[in-house]
Amino acid sequence: MDLLITRIIIWCSMAKLYENKAYLTKRYLVEKKSLEEIAKECSVSHQTIYRYLVKYNLIRDPRKFGKK
Repeated sequence: MDLLITRIIIWCSMAKLYENKAYLTKRYLVEKKSLEEIAKECSVSHQTIYRYLVKYNLIRDPRKFGKK
């Protein structure tokens, strides 16, 4: 499992996969990964992942990310 995570981190940092709609669809909607998990794999902040999820209209529940 650690090898897989290492490969994902390398791929994310090289290709910026978090900017790819298909990648985010698979990781977030299909595999149900959290923003934090995807962000950690890609070595970016969860806000960056959130921005791309909104951009591609993939966010599952935007209400829980709203202002308090």
